[in-house]
Amino acid sequence: MRAPRILVAVVPVVLVVAACSGSSAVRKADVETQLTTTLEQGGVAKGPFSVACPGDLAATVGTTMTCEVTKGTKTSKVLLTVTSTAGGKVDFDVSDAPAS
Repeated sequence: MRAPRILVAVVPVVLVVAACSGSSAVRKADVETQLTTTLEQGGVAKGPFSVACPGDLAATVGTTMTCEVTKGTKTSKVLLTVTSTAGGKVDFDVSDAPAS
C-alpha cells in the first residue's frame, strides 16, 4: 500500500543563509517554517499538519533534501532542491518526492 502523496507543483522558495559549522546552510527550523508557510499559502495542505526535515539545508546549488509532511496518520514526502544561492539567500524548489 502506497502512502498518500501531497500533490505539489514546483514551488520556488527563498530563505536567508546562516553560518553553520563553517559552511553556509539554512537552519532546519527555518526550512520547516518556510515549507509550512509555502504549503499553507499554496492551499496544498489544509487543516493542521506538521513538517519535519532531516537537518539543515546546504546552500549549494543542486542540493536536495526530502522532508515529511504529516496530517493525522498520513505522511507524504516532498523534495527540496536548491536552485540558486546569491546575495545571502537560498532559492529552492518544492515538489513531490519520487515514489520509493
